[in-house]
Amino acid sequence: MRVKTFGALRFEDQYGRERFLETRKTAALAAFLAVQPGKRFRREVLADLLWGGKDDSSARHSLSQAVCLIRRNLGSGLLEGHPQYLSIPHGAAGVDAIELSALMEGPATRDDLEAVERLYGGDFLDGLDVCQEDFDIWIRSEETGCVSSCSRLWETCWH
Repeated sequence: MRVKTFGALRFEDQYGRERFLETRKTAALAAFLAVQPGKRFRREVLADLLWGGKDDSSARHSLSQAVCLIRRNLGSGLLEGHPQYLSIPHGAAGVDAIELSALMEGPATRDDLEAVERLYGGDFLDGLDVCQEDFDIWIRSEETGCVSSCSRLWETCWH
């Protein structure tokens, strides 16, 4: 599975075929977990992040439906589930944001700039609006960090 978070959110199988999720919030959940592999999130936190305007029972039900859709459309092995937690294991998906972050860790080269150009297809999760303030804040935070890292890489390579 490949998750492209720069530009419009896109999920691709191992053959490069696009895989679709029926709702924006389901796609948002998959992206949120994929960008943070190995990190376990309490189900209540995820339900509140994406369905915060609903009562707890309805929000948890919506989260359960989203988990089922992700497993059905992106593969049953992508999500690691526990009655209280959800996560995507390290290595379960290739994620452009993680690849870009890895480029920023070592000494920068001009080849890195080419890789950044290939990976960076637009703003982080561009156009993904789930009408949840906390999720929108997370998107802006991720985008700000990415822009800052790319600027440092650019300056390192050209100065």
